[in-house]
Amino acid sequence: MLKNDVLENVKSSEDIPNIDWCTLIWDYIKGSKEKWDDRTHENWYYGPHVTFTLIYLHYTEFDEMDVPRKYPAIKYWNSELIEERQKKEMARDAIGMVMVIEEDEENEENENQKLKQARKRGCEERSWAAKATSRERGLQKRLELAWIDMI
Repeated sequence: MLKNDVLENVKSSEDIPNIDWCTLIWDYIKGSKEKWDDRTHENWYYGPHVTFTLIYLHYTEFDEMDVPRKYPAIKYWNSELIEERQKKEMARDAIGMVMVIEEDEENEENENQKLKQARKRGCEERSWAAKATSRERGLQKRLELAWIDMI
């Protein structure tokens, strides 16, 4: 149901807020649409599984599981939870027959603010690390020059 290769380059969960999700999703949707014409036996569907799966999970209510409904959805859903949800829905013989959750604009704005703050903190941390590295190089250079002067 879910291919794991989508985020194979993500090294840790700290990388997730820094991903340009709009571009990533757009590129996958465009790429999958271009492949839809090739409907061979081995190649029966190239749709954006991950995107649609996360949208479905995020915007539907399922009383047998308690997974936080926050952004980004991929932070709270993993392949094991997705499989569990799929099995439970299929066991009901009512897969897809769940209540759609209306968007809570206030909650969405709060989550967007949190993401913006996390991105800003990440940028500040990277900037600080770059400055620290630059200071270390300068210090190392001065030590090398001082050593040369002593010799």
